[in-house]
Amino acid sequence: MLRRACCDAVMHPCTVPQVKRGDAIAKGARRCARVRARLAAAAAALLSATMPATAVAGEVTKLQSDPRAVPTIATLASPSVTLGAGQLADVAVITGRVAPQPDATVTFTLFGPDDVDCTRPPVFESAGVPYPVGGGAVLSAAFTPVLAGTYRWRASYSGDANNQPVVAPCNGANENVTVFAPSPLASSSALPLLAPFPIVRVRGRTEGSAVRITLITVRAATGTYLVTSCTGRSRGCPYRERITQILGAPGRVRTEHVRPFERVFRSGVVLRVYVVQEGRIGKFTSFKIKRRQAPIRTDRCVRGISLAPAPCPVG
Repeated sequence: MLRRACCDAVMHPCTVPQVKRGDAIAKGARRCARVRARLAAAAAALLSATMPATAVAGEVTKLQSDPRAVPTIATLASPSVTLGAGQLADVAVITGRVAPQPDATVTFTLFGPDDVDCTRPPVFESAGVPYPVGGGAVLSAAFTPVLAGTYRWRASYSGDANNQPVVAPCNGANENVTVFAPSPLASSSALPLLAPFPIVRVRGRTEGSAVRITLITVRAATGTYLVTSCTGRSRGCPYRERITQILGAPGRVRTEHVRPFERVFRSGVVLRVYVVQEGRIGKFTSFKIKRRQAPIRTDRCVRGISLAPAPCPVG
């Protein structure tokens, strides 16, 4: 009874009965304290065996108490490209393995231009690429960027029965690749319009000094990319930027709800909607939230996937 009462949980203090109740209770209390100490030591050992410790700069994250061999991961990202004129990929080589098994894999994860420390959801993942027992280089699947900026690759090795898993750090050597915005002079002036041309609809009302967006939809062809962003008051934005592809059978037209934007916004927030496709002139619409009045709407066009609003062609 005494042992159960004070040793149910390692993290809770043990209540020691008063010694004045007799030597038997005092002995039971000491026994309880010893049991609790052993449980605490076991918990500490379990944590040290399962919690990863960050290694020094240039190394990978590893488990300190794991008796398996600690491999090394080396990576090399593809060269920088111009937006709309190339793809991104990554290569990994694992060395230092001991008696490797055939079930190990490498996963490549790519983080977008707005994620300098790789803490946001990745924009792309090439998961479970089998790593050969004999070693060598493995290649990720290719990714086609839709935004300019610096992308960051991270590669991770799953490990096996004889080798620990390893994860390359964010901003590792040779893992950052730049996607350059195309020069306006290099853009063709004869790009065709998206067909049918996208339609952005919004509905809402003022609520005091704020504006409530009750509906915002985008009607566009399948296969196009929908880019939505929110800037201004950071606490009032559901997210900073999001990229999705409008999926469906080729040649179809779908209406997409931008549900995260259907909420209350305060003055100063700017909502932007792009509908883009490589080699086409797409749609840009922005809404600037104003105090006690309807949002200011701006409609422009964008060339290809550059996300640079410009006047739409005449005619």
